[in-house]
Amino acid sequence: MTIFEEVKELVSVPTVARYYGIDVRRGNMCLCPFHNERTPSMKLYEKNYYCFGCKAHGDVINLVQEIFRISAIRAVKRINSDFSLGLDIDRPPEREDIERINRQSRCVSLFS
Repeated sequence: MTIFEEVKELVSVPTVARYYGIDVRRGNMCLCPFHNERTPSMKLYEKNYYCFGCKAHGDVINLVQEIFRISAIRAVKRINSDFSLGLDIDRPPEREDIERINRQSRCVSLFS
């Protein structure tokens, strides 16, 4: 399991949104932080989010990336630190992860 997958498993989108100051309302709806609005148009699910106004979408890492305008690895490091996950971010990827990523990239290139 990659560090990205571990972070996605350990923290939910609504939890991260609340922590970073987004007012999550009934039904896990909130004002979208990516465009100006007066009524909530962003739905927060456990593993992803979707804005019905501007069509922004993604997972917990994408949300942190967009809020702070940082790279994916910096977002993972920030979540790891802010939520005290204790993940070893700097460990090298496991062999099975590398092989899986290589297989996925070969499949994508075949269909491109």
